[in-house]
Amino acid sequence: MDKKAVMKANSAMVALYYDVGSVILDRQIQEGWGARVIDRLSLGLRKTFPDMKGFSPRNLKYMRAFAAAWPDRSIVQEDFYIDLLFYHLKLRCYVVIELKAVPFDASFLGKLNFYLSAVDDLLRHPDDKPTIGLLLCKSKNKVLVDYALRGFNRPIGISNWETEIVKTLPQELKGSLPSIEELENELSKNSKRKVSAR
Repeated sequence: MDKKAVMKANSAMVALYYDVGSVILDRQIQEGWGARVIDRLSLGLRKTFPDMKGFSPRNLKYMRAFAAAWPDRSIVQEDFYIDLLFYHLKLRCYVVIELKAVPFDASFLGKLNFYLSAVDDLLRHPDDKPTIGLLLCKSKNKVLVDYALRGFNRPIGISNWETEIVKTLPQELKGSLPSIEELENELSKNSKRKVSAR
């Protein structure tokens, strides 16, 4: 599938979810709707659009929260991509990781902070701990990093990253992992299987 088509479809879906959430918010303000209305709206949308997914009461509540968190629709029409997003089960929090193949720049923290806010507002459950941000750069100047992080109250870390994992791998693991050649062979086998299955 064409990557641009997928991105357009994804943008349209986000805009639709935002619009549905805005309608719910407006009607709740104007008409004093309660939670049961979301259930009825969910049922009505699923009957009207049986081929569309994502109109469960739970998703409609997420749509409402999404619209409430971002009152300016123009931000919804922009595309933003978190490099890596994980959920840490033991810490009970999301972890946002931004990867930069260049030396640290203080402006990177603004984007990371934006992602942390979005994840906290849109994904984080009230029982979860605050989202952790990790910025991995090619290199960093400690003084610059210290000044850039001053005043931040969020859990954010900045570190260098290694392009060759073998250099930092503990000795006992080096022999137990496959070589690059073995990985490439396995990947080429898998891609050949997928092509022949079509």
